[in-house]
Amino acid sequence: MRQNYADFILIIADGPRLPRAKAVDPFGLDLATKESVCVAKGAAAMDAHVLEATLKAHISEMRDRLEKATGFAKAASACAEAGKISKAIEIVLDIEQLIYEVNIFLNAASLMHRISRS
Repeated sequence: MRQNYADFILIIADGPRLPRAKAVDPFGLDLATKESVCVAKGAAAMDAHVLEATLKAHISEMRDRLEKATGFAKAASACAEAGKISKAIEIVLDIEQLIYEVNIFLNAASLMHRISRS
């Protein structure tokens, strides 16, 4: 049976608390620079226990980053109130990377949840 990439789901394991796995490539392409797990469509990517633990880890990572971003926002607000606008902008720009990371975790958690329900 011939398969193509449309038949596979690529799950990127990225984060300090998430397990990493080397790429599994049934097509012999060079994916050595990526760390991922490929699972055939319709196959169980992870059991319920692993899925729950992974989703909890994603939510925890999101919470940690949002708490840190809140601290930056409060500091920036205090600087702005004190009239130090340029310092406030400098501080608030540190939030951008945290929000980006939260969005990545949110998208991954949402995708895993949708896949597990189908």
